[in-house]
Amino acid sequence: DTGSMIYYHPSPLPSFCNKCQIIRPPRSHHCGVCNRCVLQMDHHCPWVNNCIGLGNYRTFALAVFYLVLGCLYGVMLLVVPFIETLGNQFRKHGVRLYYRNMTGLLDIPHLPVLWNQWKHGDGIEEDIV
Repeated sequence: DTGSMIYYHPSPLPSFCNKCQIIRPPRSHHCGVCNRCVLQMDHHCPWVNNCIGLGNYRTFALAVFYLVLGCLYGVMLLVVPFIETLGNQFRKHGVRLYYRNMTGLLDIPHLPVLWNQWKHGDGIEEDIV
C-alpha cells in the first residue's frame, strides 16, 4: 500500500553527487560556481565570493547588517547639508521649475535642456553644466 508511505523532501538519506563524485550528506547541494557540495546551501553570493550555507549564515547576515548600517550612517551624514543647500537655493531663487540659466533644483540642468542643446549642434554650454 503506497498511500501510507511518508516521503521526505529533501531526503534524510545521503545521496551521490555526479559532479563531485562523492557521497554527499543530506540537505547538501552542488554549487556550479564553487564546484563543490555545500551543506544546507542557500545561494552563491558574489559579494562574499562564497556559497552561503550552514557554516556562514551568521557571517553573511552580519555583512548585510553592517552594509545597511553603513548606508544609513552615510545618509545621516549627508541629510543636514542637503537640507541646508535646498533651503539656500529656495531663499535665493524661490521654488521654480526652471531658473534663468535653464537649470533646475540644485543648479542641475534638466535632461530636455541638455538634449535640446545637443540636438541643435551648439554643444552643451559650460555655464549650464
